[in-house]
Amino acid sequence: MRTTVSSQLVLLVLGLICFTLCLPAYAAAGKPDIIRHEGTYLERTLHVIVQWQSANPVVKVRITAGREAKEIKVDEYDNKRNPAGYEGEVTVVVPVDPAMFQVNVPYVVQLEDDLLQRSNLINGRADLPKTEFAGGGMMPHHGGGDAWGQGHVRANVTAQPGGGAGDMVDKLLGVMERHDVPPSIDEIKVNQLSAQGVSFSNKANDDKGLREINIKVFDNSGKESGTQQLANLGKVWQGSSQTFMLQPGNYRVTMQAVDTAGNTSPEKTAVFTMGTITPPPPNQGSLLVTILPDPALKIGAQWKLSGKDWLNTGVKSDLPPGKYKVEYKEVAGWTTPAVQEVEIIAGQNAQITGTYQQAAAKKGALQVAVVPAAAVGLGAKWRLDGGAWMVAGTKVEATEGKHKIEFAEIAGWQAPAVQEITVTAGKDSTATGAYGRIYTVNKDFEEGTLVGLEFQTVKDQLQLTKSATTLPFIWVPNSNDGTISKVDTTTGTELGRYRTGPGSGSPSRTTVDLQGNCWVGNRNTGTVVKVGLLENGQCVDRNKNGKIDTSSGSNLLAWGEDECVLLEVSLNKGSEVTCTVGQKCPTNGSGPRGIAIDANNNLWAGTYNQGMYYQINGSTGAILKKVDVSPHRPYGGIVDKNGLLWSADLSGNVLRLNTTTGAFSQIQLSGSQAYGMGLNRDGRLYVSGWCSNKLMMINTSTGAVAWTKDTGDSCSRGVAVTNDGDVWVANSGSNTVSRWSADGTKKETIKGFQHPTGVATDANGKVWVVDYNSSNIYRINPASNAVELTKAVAGPHYGYSDMTGIVSRSMTTKTGTWTVTLDSQGDTTAWDSLLWAGNVPQGSSLKVRVRSSKDNVTWSAWEDVLAATSLKATPAARYLQMEATLQLSAGEVSPILYDLMVKTK
Repeated sequence: MRTTVSSQLVLLVLGLICFTLCLPAYAAAGKPDIIRHEGTYLERTLHVIVQWQSANPVVKVRITAGREAKEIKVDEYDNKRNPAGYEGEVTVVVPVDPAMFQVNVPYVVQLEDDLLQRSNLINGRADLPKTEFAGGGMMPHHGGGDAWGQGHVRANVTAQPGGGAGDMVDKLLGVMERHDVPPSIDEIKVNQLSAQGVSFSNKANDDKGLREINIKVFDNSGKESGTQQLANLGKVWQGSSQTFMLQPGNYRVTMQAVDTAGNTSPEKTAVFTMGTITPPPPNQGSLLVTILPDPALKIGAQWKLSGKDWLNTGVKSDLPPGKYKVEYKEVAGWTTPAVQEVEIIAGQNAQITGTYQQAAAKKGALQVAVVPAAAVGLGAKWRLDGGAWMVAGTKVEATEGKHKIEFAEIAGWQAPAVQEITVTAGKDSTATGAYGRIYTVNKDFEEGTLVGLEFQTVKDQLQLTKSATTLPFIWVPNSNDGTISKVDTTTGTELGRYRTGPGSGSPSRTTVDLQGNCWVGNRNTGTVVKVGLLENGQCVDRNKNGKIDTSSGSNLLAWGEDECVLLEVSLNKGSEVTCTVGQKCPTNGSGPRGIAIDANNNLWAGTYNQGMYYQINGSTGAILKKVDVSPHRPYGGIVDKNGLLWSADLSGNVLRLNTTTGAFSQIQLSGSQAYGMGLNRDGRLYVSGWCSNKLMMINTSTGAVAWTKDTGDSCSRGVAVTNDGDVWVANSGSNTVSRWSADGTKKETIKGFQHPTGVATDANGKVWVVDYNSSNIYRINPASNAVELTKAVAGPHYGYSDMTGIVSRSMTTKTGTWTVTLDSQGDTTAWDSLLWAGNVPQGSSLKVRVRSSKDNVTWSAWEDVLAATSLKATPAARYLQMEATLQLSAGEVSPILYDLMVKTK
């Protein structure tokens, strides 16, 4: 936070408060809005600073001044995302002929966004500097002029709804950071040192830092007589220029400050005459002491009369006649002039010169590294004390003392802050500049993989999709083999096959959690088993051999050897236990059948033979809750967006269980059994009636059966819902899959299956079917109502739960992930921290985790990240994979990720 606030900044902050509160009105207007512009004339050029707020990115800025016009293209990184759209600032330089104008240069500003919408035309004026010389006929310049364009901020807009006071303060500070105040500079003081020598004193300041002050001297004809540029001045500079040696005549001097962001101050002007020095009174004398050279003056060289105060180079008047000694101040790195004796004579001007000699410079070496190598490859460079840009690793000679290191800006990366380093003579000094990769616009987000997130509804940010989606895998139970298979839903390829126990436990229901892991219930052994998703880094290197030992394709590993089989829990009422995979685990006849994932990624498992439901920690396998729901006998389970567990019972009832309180009730179905269940995003629960041949819809808000339909099919089991709201039912007895509308109208019957048991919707909205009387699995294209892919995978397949995870990720809760990998191009890159900006409404979350890899194949364990906090467990390596997860557990407003930055050490 800044410790000094100028009056100009106070006014700006007041304007920015209005600007921050009023952002939605700008977005609602559609076309870009110019919220500030300022024009400054400088040496035959017009410099116009333009700031905007726009619903869409600004792509062009056009300035017209007299006969001249300049149009520039705006880089997408100059458009900064904010809750109301985009804000930004550029400076446009237009060449102008001052002879065409008298008092000021009028100009017109217009913006254009990427939808070709243009802003209103805004007029402004930039004052021309004017000088009056003796006989020159030029009027003196008094400043002033047209105030429009000096800080135009639009008013009469409405406040934006948002978070608490803390959020508003954070937003305001962010806006202040992006709306820099131009530097200020005082009026010029002319120091006439002799008949030919003159210097100029002034004071300038800027809240960010002064990059340079430009001083130019012109003679009466307008010809340049001398220039000086003062550089690297900090936030406040007060001092004098070099001594300019000029011939007698009339002159004009200009001074202008430029800050580190390129903003310029108003140009200050003063006029003066060279040729004479006013003589002292008859009874006194004066003394002019000129100190040379200018570099010595800059670091504090001064003179004094013995016993008096130190003075800058210049004239000391009103001295009584007599002899005086002149001493010179010692300054580091320079040899001090000897004490001089001077005689002051009444009515005369005495002049002496004190010349400092620069001592032989003591030097050391400096080498600056730049990381990561990926930034170097894109043009990351450094420079010393404002000098030439140099590539990473360049070793240079530098004088002893303090120096400033700057780093070049490159698109898509945050440059390191300016560093100050002390060089010691005869020694090597080193420094490192670490760039940060920023992901903030659509093309950045396109570098990663999006599941359940998108950046099209609102550009340059990530939000949850409106449609249901999931990861591109289906987990198929191979019931008689005691295994489950993971299948790629894009290609139909079997990627892995996993044992669910030491023998054949008759695995049936499979359900997929929020991270893509699969839980399966073994009906015959009374256990539930968790298998991790290798592609998402969920498996564990238990034997510490540096890799994950796991199945590939249809190859099986022995029970306990597959490092993707993570947990086993035995569910025998009264003697439940979490087992170590591979070691003996008690078997029982509890018969887990109803399994579902809740919004916290925990498992709910219901035992058909014992009438129990268990909440099991999704990470550890620990049992968190036990609920006796007898006489209900769980046969299938699903959790809705309100945290209610719905469970089917073959005897003809549906259980409604509050997963928070454990309270439950039963809904009796009239004349029908209950078997498979499917859920849509509107909270409609569809229940198949097995061999009673009915399909029912239950309103999950009221618990009422909204309608019951006779299917005309035989023995319906699994139920799934696609994005269009249609309901798909597997009919085992009639060897068909039927398609129904959301309101219960049968639309299509698809034939050709062999006792199908389950259906599931994949990431592309296609419907998968699994057979019991064959090893086949099928993929139906809803656009054609036809099977487009058939694959033989072990079998038989007795399963009809959430085999793809689309229910848990899109109906139980709404979750999406963006996963991106950064190649640092350096094998030993040390990863420091991550920062991100987002909007997280109540009932939602935004989480980030990372892992690293040397080869982009074998990865470290995931580390959960706290923003702006150093990573603790992620090893140095070439690649860093970042995963941002946005989840909505309550409400309808999606969390948003605006941008993410990763920093290296």
